[in-house]
Amino acid sequence: SGRRSAWVDQPSPGCTEALKAWAQDSNDSGLAVWRRLAKDESNNVFSLKQAAYAFASRYRFGEMKDLLAQMRRLDPGAAAVRFACGEVFNRVGLSEQAAEQYAAAARHPDATPIMRVATAAQLERSHQIDEAIEMLGDAADHEPRGVLARARLHRRAKEPDQAEALLLELAGTSSKDPDLRAETYGELALLLDQQGEFDRAFEAIGKAKSIQLGRSQREQAACNHVAHRFATLIDSMTEDHAKRWFHPEPVDDGYPRNVLLTGFPRSGTTLLEQVLDAHPDIVTSEERDVLGAAVFPAAHHGMSFNEPVEKLFDTLTNEQLTQHRVFYWQAMRYLGGGSLDGSVHIDKNPASNLLIPFFLRLFPGARLVLALRDPRDVVISCYLRYLRATPVSVAFLSLEATAQRYVLDMTTWLKLSEILETPWIETRYEDTVADLDSQARKVLDTLGVPWRDEVLDYSRQLKDKVVKSPSYEQVSKPIYSSSIGRWRNYEKHLGPVLDRLEPFLKAFEYTS
Repeated sequence: SGRRSAWVDQPSPGCTEALKAWAQDSNDSGLAVWRRLAKDESNNVFSLKQAAYAFASRYRFGEMKDLLAQMRRLDPGAAAVRFACGEVFNRVGLSEQAAEQYAAAARHPDATPIMRVATAAQLERSHQIDEAIEMLGDAADHEPRGVLARARLHRRAKEPDQAEALLLELAGTSSKDPDLRAETYGELALLLDQQGEFDRAFEAIGKAKSIQLGRSQREQAACNHVAHRFATLIDSMTEDHAKRWFHPEPVDDGYPRNVLLTGFPRSGTTLLEQVLDAHPDIVTSEERDVLGAAVFPAAHHGMSFNEPVEKLFDTLTNEQLTQHRVFYWQAMRYLGGGSLDGSVHIDKNPASNLLIPFFLRLFPGARLVLALRDPRDVVISCYLRYLRATPVSVAFLSLEATAQRYVLDMTTWLKLSEILETPWIETRYEDTVADLDSQARKVLDTLGVPWRDEVLDYSRQLKDKVVKSPSYEQVSKPIYSSSIGRWRNYEKHLGPVLDRLEPFLKAFEYTS
């Protein structure tokens, strides 16, 4: 029909130029290039999808939804249109909406193998392994990422030999797609670790990280810049600063009391968040980086990103803080499906240690939950995990860099814990595993929330919930202790960084 031929779904020179410009300026000021592209290429699904990605990354959900509506008007039932909408929702972390669009695309007669691969991946993340295998079908025969998906499903179905054979073959044939090759080695490392082949696992993850190191200069620069600014802030911060910036009385703005659940990645924040989310008076937001990716940049209101954070904190007015809080809550409400019911909201993000001062500056009366785990287990677990390169995850591309970032983040916490009047609690992963009841009660007491037995039955709600954290697979299992002392499997590889971790073993009372 004429309607079907009126649109296209392919990269264009204009979109390529927009992506280059966005790489140079991915803040609000850079969005103008996407507005122009959406107008000039209003019939190109691929261009509209890339524009929607950009607006979503800046938490401009109104304009993102307008672009999705523009795509749907081209041909609402088309597989390519439904899939593009699913890709945008998936990028934002709206898993239910993504799964609906993916499934519709995969059922369409015009469905491509990559659409079935993406749908199978969504099913796997929600632990529907048999359904994922059925959805994948023969897509792996036509699409390299389908091979990776099939290998992951073999691993989860306890078929390691089949998984390893596929991964080794894919690693040898995917040289033209370095991102796929890196992810393949990451999956191989996970498989080998589960099989107890620790030296081979360490070798495989090393190959994955080596590939990523050569392709993440921009993310590395962003990571270093942020780390330097906040390290400088923490070095100079005093009790007087804390009293001036952080106010214990909450603002009566109609929103729940806000809590930051952080610590360091792989410290048990996902387990604790799922437990607390089962409480009827608590609503949680899982790894929504509204604070760091959107509100903190916006708070500079014309100020250079090279200015000291101390100056930023001193110049923020009450009116500006109110505006930023409204933006934050609007974004969290949208990402959470519209509801912020409950007396307490928990913003769970294990990579937010450095942002604790900004969180407290923004939210008077806020509280903190700091997750701890043996530093050696944390460092090796972060390094062994393949993660798409971001300004946070690039800190884990070498064992040395991982330890260095741990030192920075936890030095930050030790300093803050001495000068904050804000109510806070440290919770140890090992203690949570050993006695969930006791640890949950202590956390709820700190948050001022009454005990409810539902928190001990948290796994019930996981059956219908897609966990967004990379720990989605582990947290779906009953509580287990096998991850405690995991570092001993890699002790000889950890040797070069153990001295750097020693002060934190003492500070957090972990025995050698």
